[in-house]
Amino acid sequence: MVGGEQAAPLIPDPVLNHTWRPSSRFIHTDFQNRGIPPYTHSYNSEGWLSEREFTQVKPQGTYRIVYFGDSFTEGTCPIEDSVPALVERNLTPPAGKRLEVINTGTSSYSPTLYYLVLKTKILKYQPDLVVVNVDMTDVFDDALYNSTLIVDGEGEPLSCPPGHPHKETSIRTADGIYKLSKFEVTLRSIVYSSAFLRAILKKIEDSKDKTISSTKVPALFAWCDPERSKETSDQVAYTIKMLGRFIRLAKRNGIKVVITGVPHREQLDGRWSLQPMTELETVAAVEGAGYLDSASELRGRLGGREPNQLFIKNDMHFNTLGYQIWAQAQISFLAKFIAAG
Repeated sequence: MVGGEQAAPLIPDPVLNHTWRPSSRFIHTDFQNRGIPPYTHSYNSEGWLSEREFTQVKPQGTYRIVYFGDSFTEGTCPIEDSVPALVERNLTPPAGKRLEVINTGTSSYSPTLYYLVLKTKILKYQPDLVVVNVDMTDVFDDALYNSTLIVDGEGEPLSCPPGHPHKETSIRTADGIYKLSKFEVTLRSIVYSSAFLRAILKKIEDSKDKTISSTKVPALFAWCDPERSKETSDQVAYTIKMLGRFIRLAKRNGIKVVITGVPHREQLDGRWSLQPMTELETVAAVEGAGYLDSASELRGRLGGREPNQLFIKNDMHFNTLGYQIWAQAQISFLAKFIAAG
């Protein structure tokens, strides 16, 4: 807490670009004006969503699962309603084992950062299985992170410092990168010193985020465009390459991998392409990972509901019902995947 106010929940990181502030609590009010009550998230000393600390040496008799993803994995909901938390409570572990699930979901993460988290943090925690929830914005985010990514002479990613070319002068919106006015740049530079100013900034940035209601695919979701530009196609290839690298690193360390996509409202109702899911299935097959078709699973579990009912009003994120249904799909899949050995 700073001056009686909450400190910013995200902080810069020289290797992982940004992380949740370690050993902190934050009351999220992001969706209060869209009918979602404020919810508190606790972050442990690693900056992961948990009130618990996890030992690097896995306790005897423990089956450990680690989740990778962005805000969908963290959960735009109370901790107990997130998919990793629901999986931990409801998935039956292998016989004689207790289940432990670690949620590393962090806002705006993507395969570039998933790889670095796995390499620099997770391997020493000895997971049995990792689940990667690949969001449809990940191609866009990877393109930004690639601009600061540091690699060695063989192309091995080493770190992804903050500071992409647009960071100080632009914001990320559904329509792509929005260039800020001089006033907005100044406001952002001092915003975290005041909750009042944070509220003003939120209103300004929300005004730039248009409600997505047509078949036109905004730049943030260009991966879902059936008529991709060459630039988007190249960016998709990079993201798929990073996922392949992630899977190979996990498997070399004896870790099983499950890949799935985060289906968006416009994919579930048929307005946007499901080609990204096919590409995820392909890389999983090529690299020997499990693949869960979350889009088909959620469609099959709607039970007469409209896809819109699974999402926060005028936002791309799931609501509590959406997370519950997505968790059910993952629990069903993981039970079979683990049993198959």
